[in-house]
Amino acid sequence: MTDSNPLNLISEAELNPVPVFNCIVILEKPDDKGCRTGRVANLGGISSTGFSERDILTAIVKKFKASVQEYSANNQEIPWIEPPQKPSDGEVQRFIPVHL
Repeated sequence: MTDSNPLNLISEAELNPVPVFNCIVILEKPDDKGCRTGRVANLGGISSTGFSERDILTAIVKKFKASVQEYSANNQEIPWIEPPQKPSDGEVQRFIPVHL
């Protein structure tokens, strides 16, 4: 018996066409002027300061994405911080999936 409608196999690239990386951000509590700083908890050297959480997270995601892309382009292992840093008292954590 032959199948007139064979199933096409899906490759790994078709299943997951865009890599996704976890960006864990810790936001400090605002200072007396309302300014606050955010830092990436699972990849060192990435931070941003601003007056709105949205602006801080936008800047951090851009830096995170550029950093991960650079490591990937240079075939370097990404130096993830394991385990990620934890927020201190008064700080909050945000989890952002970042697509390259």
